[in-house]
Amino acid sequence: MKINKSQYIFISGIILLSFWDFRPITSLFNKNIMIVMSYCWSIFGYFHFRKYLTFPIKCFKNYNWIWIYIFIGVFISMFNAYFFHQQSILTTFFAQRYIYAFIFTPVLFYIQPSLTDIIKAIRNLSYITVLVWLLSIISPTLIGSISEDSIERRISVEKTTDIGYNVTGMYIVIFYIYYLIQRYITKFSYKRFIEALLWISFIFLYQNRSFIIGVLLVFIYSIYKLKSRIKPLIIISIFIICCIALYYTKDIWYSLMNESESQIGNKDYNRWKSLYYYFNEYSPNLWCYLTGNGFPSIGNSSFGNLMDFNMSNGIYASDLGLIGMWTDYGVLPLIGIYFMVLQFLLRKYPLWLKFISFHILLIPTIFHFWQGQGVLFFSLIIYIYAYLNINKLRVVKQKIL
Repeated sequence: MKINKSQYIFISGIILLSFWDFRPITSLFNKNIMIVMSYCWSIFGYFHFRKYLTFPIKCFKNYNWIWIYIFIGVFISMFNAYFFHQQSILTTFFAQRYIYAFIFTPVLFYIQPSLTDIIKAIRNLSYITVLVWLLSIISPTLIGSISEDSIERRISVEKTTDIGYNVTGMYIVIFYIYYLIQRYITKFSYKRFIEALLWISFIFLYQNRSFIIGVLLVFIYSIYKLKSRIKPLIIISIFIICCIALYYTKDIWYSLMNESESQIGNKDYNRWKSLYYYFNEYSPNLWCYLTGNGFPSIGNSSFGNLMDFNMSNGIYASDLGLIGMWTDYGVLPLIGIYFMVLQFLLRKYPLWLKFISFHILLIPTIFHFWQGQGVLFFSLIIYIYAYLNINKLRVVKQKIL
């Protein structure tokens, strides 16, 4: 079976994104089967590409601690669920089965794709994500992640500015957009700039405020850093286009601002309730607060029933993103992630990595790794961090020689 590294990552993405929950496929392969598929596909990559390494595998040994910290955090929290929440170890082991897909990270160390391989893969995954979003507008029932309740609520609303539904794969789209923005900053061309603008426009149409804020701030920065003889003309053109777009989409912006204003000032807003609960009431002791409580299994333990009760009262750990991950797996998994984020921001790395790190630091509540999307996203970040550092070291050694 001949398959290159970019194709391998692309197929890995398809599996980890659960085929975008496309019902004709998920009716044949449920989530459990897809998880097993992701494990098997990772093992296949380990054996298939071992003969085609860019660097000796020992070069990556200094970066193994990042993914090892994740698994140590998961392991400790599994026992915390047993000792402090009376959920059996076996129940917790199966409940958190999605996170074991992080074996994809050390496999990437063995596969050693180039940045070009990764960019090709995330580009193709991003295009499919947009197509799935368009499909959600036409026929939302074809997407399994879109609940019937959300469809009925959308239909019952007389006037709504929402376009389409939330779909899996947006982490990868954001990653790709930041790469496109970097391209026209470093070497401007109309083609690059317009391509990036089209993708940025998609984020605004998607109407997720947590995505919009990060992309908008990065876009403003990119205009400031733009190097072109006709920069004033570009700025004027963008201003005119934005004015026209704002006029025709003013209802959308009014809706987003009104929703934000009502939520910020509302103590009963789910995110505020979740923040207070998980920081003040959830963990039974300081040990669990630091090392996590484990992942609850709804319907299989009293701990899982507590999670179900909390969700019925609007308290979701998923609303808190990486902060919510802390409550399940403790600080260890986050140490590696935030270490990389700060390294990307403070040291000399490509702009697109600085942009995504800025977004993660600014709005951690949108990013998590409970599902395959987050595993894919953070696995790629961990690998790129290791790959760039090893490549820099090799260049330095070559210069010395």
